[in-house]
Amino acid sequence: MVDGLRLAALVGSKVCHEIVGPMTGILHGLEMLKESDTNGRNSEALALLEQGLLKVAAKVDFLRGTFAPNDGEALISLSEARRLGEPLFASLKPDLAWRAPDLDLPRTMLRVFMNLLLFSAECLPRGGVVAVEAEEGKILEIRAIATGPRASLRAAVAGALRGDPTEGGVQADLVMPAMTQLLARQAGYTLLTRTAPERIELVLQAPARA
Repeated sequence: MVDGLRLAALVGSKVCHEIVGPMTGILHGLEMLKESDTNGRNSEALALLEQGLLKVAAKVDFLRGTFAPNDGEALISLSEARRLGEPLFASLKPDLAWRAPDLDLPRTMLRVFMNLLLFSAECLPRGGVVAVEAEEGKILEIRAIATGPRASLRAAVAGALRGDPTEGGVQADLVMPAMTQLLARQAGYTLLTRTAPERIELVLQAPARA
């Protein structure tokens, strides 16, 4: 029997996979239209289409990483989050500043952190910077630090990341933070939030590796 979290990951990954194929075809078709628009009459419309499609493609590609099911004990580089995150942040208001060293992480840890990265971007509706930092000592800690005007983390999201019970069950807009908290708890990780004026830190901690 497949456990609930793995089933959710498989469903999410499958949905993303089914979207990626048509999106790729649409982007290729758009390139052909741009090449055939020799007089430039449709250049503005084509540019808007391309911008929207690239934004969707980057978001779907990033979400595929957050849903990717675990592959045994295989490790994956933290730089994979950067590879998927940079195209996504190119279409978002905050900028991404990568200050973390390359670390090899379990797939679950990478999935959890990629979700934190997504939540950090949502903390900055007016733009700013999301910085990624990591260090390994007595514990392994990876941080997504959102700084910018009126930076804020929704109370409901913070509660879901803590695992607080909710009346009536998890609502649709809290599925991702609730899943992130469950993944972290099952793997023995700790999720923390640190707040200051115009600054929100979402922190993933794990025991130091041997």
